[in-house]
Amino acid sequence: MQYRRSRAFFTLFLALSCLLVACSGPGAKGVTTINVALIFPLTGPNAALGLGLRNAAQLAINQANAAHSIPGVFIQTVQMDDESKPESGIEAATKAGSDQSILAAIAHYNSPVMLATIPKYHQLNLPVINPGSVNNHITKSGFREIVRLPTDDTFQSESAAAFAVNVLKVKNVALIDDKTNFGQSLREQFGTDVAKQGVKILSIDSIAVGDRDFRALLTKIKASKPDLIYFGGLTTEGGLLRLQMKELGMDAYFLGSTGMWSDTFIKVATSQAAEGTFASGLTQPLELYPGGKAFMDAYANAGFKEPYETFGIYGYVAGQLVVEAIKRGGTTRAKFINALRSIKDFSSVLGKVRIGANGQLQPEQNWIYEVKDGKWVLYEKQPAMPSTD
Repeated sequence: MQYRRSRAFFTLFLALSCLLVACSGPGAKGVTTINVALIFPLTGPNAALGLGLRNAAQLAINQANAAHSIPGVFIQTVQMDDESKPESGIEAATKAGSDQSILAAIAHYNSPVMLATIPKYHQLNLPVINPGSVNNHITKSGFREIVRLPTDDTFQSESAAAFAVNVLKVKNVALIDDKTNFGQSLREQFGTDVAKQGVKILSIDSIAVGDRDFRALLTKIKASKPDLIYFGGLTTEGGLLRLQMKELGMDAYFLGSTGMWSDTFIKVATSQAAEGTFASGLTQPLELYPGGKAFMDAYANAGFKEPYETFGIYGYVAGQLVVEAIKRGGTTRAKFINALRSIKDFSSVLGKVRIGANGQLQPEQNWIYEVKDGKWVLYEKQPAMPSTD
């Protein structure tokens, strides 16, 4: 008799547990499932950054689902790989936009991929929050479907130029880019900004993504004795440039964009050669923000295999904004766009933020980091922030 009662109790407990899970997940009675696409480079040269962005966005959505932040709604993600290639990005954007069950997308790390997909998102009326691309043209289309979170390259370059001139006191510079929209835009803007302040441009050169040996170029640059070399490009090429600078005995400052602001740069360059490198960073150390420590702890406890990387915090903010827009009634694409664009005073993990008239997250910010003892640390002297809207 005791065995029967225990067995009956266990059966009842199991049934109730299953019912509880079913009632809170996709397909449960009385629960509406909303699909959101996550489109990032999950393979290829920028997979580390893409996976960190994906994981952080997923974390924000998982937390909202677990807390029942939107009563009667379960947010489900659909993951796609853009491989850091514009053609793959267009394919993924087309697939997501053509699927009417997908309400919105959090998408892309690389600026060339984001720029290539903007017309498709607009054509298919799919709202997209971009947490990883900085090219200033991204918010110039006028398309209301597009919202971008990280600081754009114009703001970033103005800040980096102010640092080079007012903090490092450089008098001449050599400029290098990686021939991408991202790198060329940064290099051009930085060059313009320092030239306005009387700095002499000694040389302008380009390398190709995937190249590995820059010694001939650096030998030529070394002969001109620049105070600083500025690189508009990403981690791998930036790391190799720095490593080979040190091999050639170059003592010029080396300053890069947010594309270099990654632990991958230090691994490629080696911690010894990377020492003293400067780069723009999108945020202060996360523990300095209101929700930074909580985010880091939640990410660590979530069991992700990959680190959130330098852009991950913006993936998390993107997830928070998706939840907020749905809370505000954004349950169709048109309503989601209106709800997202109406956000003017939202308490995010980075503090109070708003969506500007052009779709740019405000306030914009840029911080200068230095590699010290094998880690990126906030530099002790920061340039004044450029004015913004």
